[in-house]
This record gives sequence, C-alpha cells and structure tokens, in this order.
Amino acid sequence: MAIERVALIFDNKARPETTGVYCRPALGSLVEVEHFLPTELSRIPREGFDLYLRIDDGLDYTLPADLHPCAWWAIDTHLDFESCLAKAGDKRFDICFIGNLFPGERGDLVRLIQSRYSNCFVGQRYFEQMAETYSASRIVFNRSIRNDINMRVFEAVACGSLLLTNDLSDNGQAGLFQDSVHLATYRDAEELLDKTAYYLAHEDVRERIAAVGREEVLAKHTYRHRMERLLAEVEMQIAVGSCIQGSGVANEERRPRDENRQASNPSTVQRYNSSTHRDHAYFEFSRPELVALVPEAARRVLDIGCGAGRVGAAIKARQQAEVVGIELDAQAAAEAQDRLDRVLVGNIEQMELDLPPQSFDAILCGDVLEHLSDPASVLRRARQWVKPDGRLIASIPNIRHQSVLRALLDGNWTYEPAGLLDRDHLRFFTRREVEKLFYRSGFSIHEIHAVPGPGYDEWVDRGRPNEVKVGRLHIGGMSDTEAEEFYAYQYLLSALPAALPEHGLTSIVIVTHNQVAYTRQCVDNIRERTDELYELVFVDNASTDGTVEYLRSLEGAKVLTNADNRGFPAAVNQGIRVATGKQILLLNNDCIVTTAWLRRLLRALEIDSRIGLVGPCSNNVSGSQQVTVRYEELESLDGFAWDWGKKHDQIIADTDRLVGFCLVIRRELIDKMGALDERFGMGCFEDDDYCLRALRAGYRVVIARDAFVHHFGGRTFVGSGVSFADLMQRNQQLFREKLNQMAIESGRNGNAARPDEPREQVSHGSRKHDFHPAHQGGLLLSRSQIRLSLCLIMRDNSGTIVQCLESIRPWVDEMVCVDTGSQDETPRIAERLGARLHYFPWCDSFSAARNESFRHARGHWIFWMDSDDTIDRENGHKLRQLAYAETDPAVLAYSMKVHCPSPGKNGDTEVTVVDQIKLVRNLPELRWDRRIHEQIIPAIRRAGGEIAFTNVYLVHSGADRSPEGRRSKLERDLRLLNLELQEYPDHPFTLFNLGMTYLDAGDYQRATVYLNRSIERSGESESHLRKAYAMLVSSHAQLRHCQIADEIGQQGLRLFPRDAELRFREAALLHDFGRLAEAAESYRKILETDEEPHFASVERGIKGYLTRHNLAVIYADMGDLASAEQQWRLALAEMPSFEPAKQGLHDIVRESAAATCAVSLSACVTNRISLTGSPRLSGL
Repeated sequence: MAIERVALIFDNKARPETTGVYCRPALGSLVEVEHFLPTELSRIPREGFDLYLRIDDGLDYTLPADLHPCAWWAIDTHLDFESCLAKAGDKRFDICFIGNLFPGERGDLVRLIQSRYSNCFVGQRYFEQMAETYSASRIVFNRSIRNDINMRVFEAVACGSLLLTNDLSDNGQAGLFQDSVHLATYRDAEELLDKTAYYLAHEDVRERIAAVGREEVLAKHTYRHRMERLLAEVEMQIAVGSCIQGSGVANEERRPRDENRQASNPSTVQRYNSSTHRDHAYFEFSRPELVALVPEAARRVLDIGCGAGRVGAAIKARQQAEVVGIELDAQAAAEAQDRLDRVLVGNIEQMELDLPPQSFDAILCGDVLEHLSDPASVLRRARQWVKPDGRLIASIPNIRHQSVLRALLDGNWTYEPAGLLDRDHLRFFTRREVEKLFYRSGFSIHEIHAVPGPGYDEWVDRGRPNEVKVGRLHIGGMSDTEAEEFYAYQYLLSALPAALPEHGLTSIVIVTHNQVAYTRQCVDNIRERTDELYELVFVDNASTDGTVEYLRSLEGAKVLTNADNRGFPAAVNQGIRVATGKQILLLNNDCIVTTAWLRRLLRALEIDSRIGLVGPCSNNVSGSQQVTVRYEELESLDGFAWDWGKKHDQIIADTDRLVGFCLVIRRELIDKMGALDERFGMGCFEDDDYCLRALRAGYRVVIARDAFVHHFGGRTFVGSGVSFADLMQRNQQLFREKLNQMAIESGRNGNAARPDEPREQVSHGSRKHDFHPAHQGGLLLSRSQIRLSLCLIMRDNSGTIVQCLESIRPWVDEMVCVDTGSQDETPRIAERLGARLHYFPWCDSFSAARNESFRHARGHWIFWMDSDDTIDRENGHKLRQLAYAETDPAVLAYSMKVHCPSPGKNGDTEVTVVDQIKLVRNLPELRWDRRIHEQIIPAIRRAGGEIAFTNVYLVHSGADRSPEGRRSKLERDLRLLNLELQEYPDHPFTLFNLGMTYLDAGDYQRATVYLNRSIERSGESESHLRKAYAMLVSSHAQLRHCQIADEIGQQGLRLFPRDAELRFREAALLHDFGRLAEAAESYRKILETDEEPHFASVERGIKGYLTRHNLAVIYADMGDLASAEQQWRLALAEMPSFEPAKQGLHDIVRESAAATCAVSLSACVTNRISLTGSPRLSGL
C-alpha cells in the first residue's frame, strides 16, 4: 500500500521549535499532511488517512486505538539540518560543549579540557544559537551518557565543525559515520587530549574531516531522509499486516536520542482520565532548558507549579538534591509524589506554607507566573525562601511575539488550551515587564535568554534587521535587540536576591490648588509604582473643585487645608512640619511617577552623606534635568522610563540647581538650614534659592540620572489665574537681592572672591545661570555663556595638539580634553592652552573614552574633534553660529565634512571628504557606541531626533602614514574589530568596518567576505550600506572579478540610483568592458544628478573634476577631441593643479595631426582616475 495522506500529531504550543515543526515540511514534500494537536485527538477523522503519525513532543499520551495504522517517531531535536550548512562561519572557539554537565565522566572530561584550553565555550545554547556556536568552534566535544548516538553527533557534524566523540562503534556509529573520515573518536582521557592537540594544530586535516562529515549528514541524515525511511518502514509493516508503534527506523539501537528527553514507553502510557479541564499531557514536560539553569551544586530545590514532577525528576537524576514541589492540580501532584521528595497541593497564592526562610538553593517557576493574579507577591515570598546566593529560575511567555501581534491586526485574541494565549493566563508579559516584575520583587536578573519562536529563523536569515514586518504593519527605528523580541516565544531567566537597603519612611509632600484630575492621576501612579515605605502629606491651597473631598477620601493620607492660596513655599513648609519621614520628597500634583522612581532617588541620596538634595530627570523642566523623550502617549511612559533607568543605572550628576517639581531633601538639611523661603510667594526661584543655600552649607546637589518622572508643568498656575511672567520677574528680583546679600555677608567674613580671581566651579553639570561680581558690589545673575563645548580624546599627541586646540579655541566656550594614558607632554600642553583636563584609562574602546569627555561637557552643544584635526577661521565662525542660533528642537545633531588629505599618485594631494556627525546636543541619552569607528546615529534615532547636514568642514591631516604607523594602526583596528565581533556577532556595521579595514590593507579577498556579510545583514536604511556596495565593487575590481563587480554595482544602484560613487565605479567598469558610449553616459549622469544628503566618504571631485577627466579620456578614445578638450578645460577650471587633466589638454593642443594625436592620447588613457581608497567612516 502506498501512503499518500498522513495525520501528523504533535504539540507545538508550549515548545514551538519541537521536532514536528521540522518533520512536517519534510514529510509534506513526500505526501499530503494534516497537523493535529494532542488535545484534538477526539476530533481527528478516523477515515481518510493512510497513516496516523505521532511525533515525540515530550508529552505522555497514547493514541486512541481506533487511529490506525499508527506510528511513533520517538526522537526530539531543535535543528533543521538542511539549514546548518549556512551557519558555518569563522571559528571563534577552539573547542565547545553544549549541553548538561552531568556528574561523572562527561563533567570530568569537560573540566579537563577547560584546564588545558582557555578559548572554550561550555554552556547552554538553544535552537539557532546552538548551531551558530557549533559552527564557530574548531572542535565540538561529545561524551554520550548512555553510550548511544545522541543528537549532538548529527548537530555538530551538520554545522561544519569537527566532532570529537567517545567511540560508539559498537552501538551503531560505525554504520553511520567512519572515524577519521566523517568525525573523530577517543577512548579515554589521554587520547582525547592527544587528538584535541593534534586537530587544533593541523587545520587542513581538521577542516577536511569536518567538510566530509557535513556532506555526509546533508546527504543522508536530513529530515527528508528520515521521513522517507519512516514511510518505507511503515509501508513494509502494513504489507505484512502489522501496526507500528516505535521509532520509525528498523534498528532501534541506532536511532539518535535527545539525552534530555525522558520518553515513556508507549505501551505503559495511561489514557487521560482526569476530571479537570486540563489535558493531562499539559503537566508532563521535563523542561531540560529549565533544568540547565539550576546550579549543579543546588541541594534543596523548590519547584512551584511542579506538574507531574518531570523537571524535579530530571534534576534528581543529574545531581543529589532534595526537590519539593507545589502543584495546584491534584492528579498531577499525585504523580509528582512518586518522583519528588515532597509535594504540597494547593494554590500558591492562598496557601500558608511552613517553608523556613533561606532554605532553598534554587526555586523554579516554570510557566507559572503568568497564571497568578499577583505574581509579584509570590516572588516576594519566594525571595524569603531562597538563600542569599541562591537562584530563582523562571520561564515566562512573551506576549510581544509577532504571532500575537499578527492575530490582533486581524482582530483576533483567541484563547487556546496552551501556548501564548493559554486560557488560564491572568497576566501577560514582555521582556521589559518581566524585568520590572523581578526588580520590584527584590531580585536582580543574572541572565535572561530569549527562546526563539516561529519566524525567528527567517528573521536571522534576513540578517537580523532592525525592523519588523507583520502583515500590513511595518515597525522600524529600533535596535536589532528590540526587533528580536518580536520573535522570542518566551524568556528563560535566572535571578538572584537583590540587596534592598532600608531607606526608612519617605514623606511625600504634595501641594494642591484645584486641578483634581491631575492630582488623582498623580496619586494613582504613586500607589501603583512605589514599593518603598512612604506617607502622603497633602496641603491644599483653597481648592474649589472637589480636591479636598478627594484628598480626605484617601486612606492614611495627612491632609492640611488653607482658607486661601498661601503659595507653594508656605504650603510646603506646612507639610514638612507634620511629616514624620526620614527624608522629605516635594512632588508637584501634575506629575506621573514611574517604576523604581523612589528607589532610584533614595539610592542616590544614600551614596554620600554630603548629598542633601536629589532630583530626577524629566520631560518638562528647565536645566540639565530635561531630557529628550520618545514617548508620545502616557501608555508608553513607563516603558521609556524603565529603559532610561537601565541605561543610566546608578549614575548621578552634580549640579547647582534642581527644579522643585520633584525634590528629595535630606531631613538633616532641613534641621540645619530650615525650610523654603516663603518670601517667594506663589513660587518660582524658591528651588534655586534652596539649592544655593544647600551648596553654601556644604551639601551636594545631584541629579539621579536613572530616575525619571513625567511632568505636565504649570497646571496649578494655569488654573490659578496668576500672571506667570509677573511672578517670574518679581521673584527673580528677590533672588538677585538675596545673592547680593550673600555676597556682602561673605565679604564681612573675609570670603568674598576678588573679581580677578577665578570662581570655583561647584558642578560638572550644565549650568542654567552664572554669578558674576557686579561693579557696585555683590553678585550679578546672568544666563550661562557655556553654549558650546569642545570634547576631545588624546594620547601622546604632542606633535599635533597645539595646532588642533589653537584652531578651535576661539570658537568654543570651553575645551574638555580626556587623556587616555599619554607618556609625553600632551596633557600639560592641553592644560596650558586652557583645556579642562580629565584622565580616563584606555579600555580598548574609543566610544567609552569619547563618552567620558561628553560626561564633563557643560555646554548646550558639544563639538568633538580628533587631536590631529584643525578648523579654519571661516568654518569656526560657522560652527559657532550653529551653536548659538535658534534651532528646531527636533534637530539633535549636525553633520559636517572632514577633509582627509593624502599623497596622490601624480605627486599631488588627494582629498577624501567624509561626512561625520560633529555637533551634538548635550543630552545624556546621546552617547557613542562600538569600540572603534564609533557610532552615535543609533542613539539619535532612539531619541527620535533629526540630523541636519551642513557644509562646515575641518581638516584631518595628522595621520601617521609611515609603513610602521600604518602597520600599527592596522593591527590595532583589527584587534578592536574582532573584539567587537565577539561582542556583537555578525553585526552589519562591525562587518562593514572589517571589510573596509581589509580593503585598506590590500587584502581584497577577505574584504569581499566581510562586505558581503555586512550587506546581507543590513537594512536599507543603514547609513553604511551604499558605501559597503561601493567598496565591494572596488574589492572585486581589484581581484579582476569585473563581471561580479558590475553585478554588485547594479544591485547597489537599484537601491541608490543617485549615488555618485556607485555610478563612478559603474562607468569605470563599462570603460574596461569597451562600452564607451555607456561609460560616457554614466559619467554624465554623475554631473547632472543631485544627490540627496547622506553620509558619504568619497574623494573630493567625484562630482566634478575627477569625473570630467575620465569623461574626457572616453571622448578621446571615441575620437571626439572637441568634447575631450571641453571636459579637460572644465576640470582644470575647478582644480587648476590637477596634473592628469593638464597632460591630456596639453597633448590635444600640441598635436594637431590625427595620427600624432592618437599616439599621444593612447598614453592619456592610462591616466584614467580610479577610486581605490576606502577612508574611514567614523562618527556615524
């Protein structure tokens, strides 16, 4: 009987990458296939199928007896062998092992390898990451636990690496693979070490075996081969009247096993007969990925939601451990009793448990938290039970997965028996919400892994683009890390109990005057987002809109009321007098607080006992607390604040002014110098005054950079009818008078600074105001004039630093120089020229050093340059005009041109022009990334800002072009880029820079490899993509692969049809092909086409004299001497010193006879200009 139609039965909800996902398309290429879930057994048609095939998915169930003929495919893996070939890439590890280190010989051998070889990878990887790690290893180690052929044999060999495995020739290996032909084997530890050393030393032998092995797997051991074998076996059994129930292969001993799977014998599996609504299979997962996260040293383990005890049983099989389970389902708990040491039955949220504090080494919550009404409460209880150095391990489904989004776009939110929309899920989480949950519950996440789901492989194959396309929805402008979240099915994480300092009670003082809706919103968010101990103190200034009634309804709040509007300072002082907290927090009623806001503010306060005042960052304040935000709706506020806090974790910045919209005051400070000055009436400048008083009293005033509070701003003033302008003018005058009085008092005490003495800088933060001595005595308040800061990093640049700083000094308000380890006079020269000097140890990262310089800048704008750059007077003046002009707030940076001169081939000077972002707003979120050829564009994009292009230019001319200097730079660049590649595997910009570096070094073959990989992984909006195409064309042209170069150039031009460099290279290739008319047309397009502004790195004159010269050469080849003469004259009008054009024009004018002209012009043809350089693209 020929099998034509198969019912394929497996679960892909809880583990979407299970084997059935791969078997299905392989089987579908052979026969007609329909997929059913184990929960759908009752509705599978009993007729119409030639075979009912169950694929092992880790669940224990039996097929109904009336489903026949039937077969069971008892193998589980996660890799599609047909795609493994594509994973083979550069080798980063000498040897790797992926899997569980069970006690015994395997663990001993792995530790032996690690003691001999430092460049090893040992750990867990799942799905495609597993394949990538195998491919990146020279040798893959294997030691089968059961002395059978496990899946690692096939997976490693298929990934193009040499497998070194224990000898399994007696267990079927010899029938599949030959030792020293397809793989290598060892019999004991001594032979393992000998063979490891031999194969690492003999790359040719190692790679030959790996290649032959890979071919063998791909030729004989893909899923299609397995399905063909299975169908043949079943057809044979049907022919003799049998019903198959087994592995689907003739020799049971030969079938590869997944050693993490504890598959039950089908004949002993009990039928589902539970009275609950859950299919019994739901509780039967062994979850090896969770087991892998449990420390092998753990001796007491608590499994919350233990199901039938499969996970605990796997832990006990691996190590000596007592496992306690908690399970809601009584039937599953009864089965768990046979596998675990103790099982508690009930609802974890309602149970009174007698578990001793700090009694467990590890606690598991595998797919549990999403089923709870208050998961944070359960986690806080778990924190009491786990030891201080213990682990809490969890798996949580990701509701951001693209399949859920796709369903929503189609108007669906359909619950399922299991999966992302499990019908019992009460809570839904994204990665960000997972992080917030654990943070608020008192845990610090040690590691978190995304488990790939449907669509992940295709996204990786597309080069991990930083955009997501789901149906009709296209989401861009994100990092590839964020894009990955749309393809993560769930998250696996391991967390440690975090240290939680006791901050004591915080009194939150809120002044109100009407605007009850804002007050209600403020209070609701405080209660929702605050985990620390606090009390609410309200002082109402004669509200008439129901505010007082609302405040009095708040349980536990202290409410003071005034019959008239006493103003902000007086009301605050009333609140402070009744507050009982260890610290006071002033909060405007038009604020919305965010997750972790108070913890971060209090943590900053406790860093130093001299810190008296702390304020957060915000969207709507003045001064250096203001940051650019990218949320447009309040629904996105908390997510933005969380990401902001992670990026600026535990960073504080000293300042001389905090805005009082949200201000933490140390109680000791109030006791020492009193409360706010009530002379400021309704408010404004009372916060400036208080900060200045605190500074004079010896306290620090700081911004907690990781804390963020949203501020609507001015709501009370809007509703009060008070003239804000008049109030500002009056209070500013009062503030000036107080300053003058302070100066007089200081003078009496002998502390007044003389006008000619430099004033001590109190803060490294951006100042809003400066204080200057006035002619009549006292101090004068004025706006800060530090508008433009220079930021520069340097090291042993004494030969260029003087010219650099002297050229820029007249145009900036301050010079910030960061020295990374000079041994010469560079730091002293910079200081002598007026720079503020800071030291920063070199850490193999240009971006880290540059960010350090940015950290010290005080201007509104930052201009950065290299220590061998110079700027002339005209461009310096333009730079200063940009910094002082009124600018569109959306513009966060300006691009300028860097002229890079170098010796030309004709004795002249060639100049390459590179577009770089040089002028940047001084915002904390605008910082550099990458070790070398550092980028800032991603930060600008994340902030939602725009970049404006300018014609301002500077000259980069101090590069060391000696052979030794070039060699040293090449070695440094490659070292840093390879470090970066390890940190960001296959990142398109890192690959681009590697390709560019090898092209500069003349290694064109390697350049093509990295540039190809960069292009494959780059999105069309990437700023380096067009340059990558141009350099790839150049590399192939240098290798004389002219046809390939032309094809690549055409690909680039289809994306960037107006790109001058790609068009120039097209014309040069057409000239080489002898297609002169087409070449001339391409050159003319360059001259006639205006390019849109973009980041470029091209030789000066590509849109002018260089193109005109090459066009003249073509005209001369075509015999059109008049046109040739015209183009050469135009080229010389633009660049009079351009020798090739001079020579061409001279030959035409001198020789009038056609024959003579032809002879002389034949020499001119060899002078056609080509673009072979690939100057650095930095600052992108």
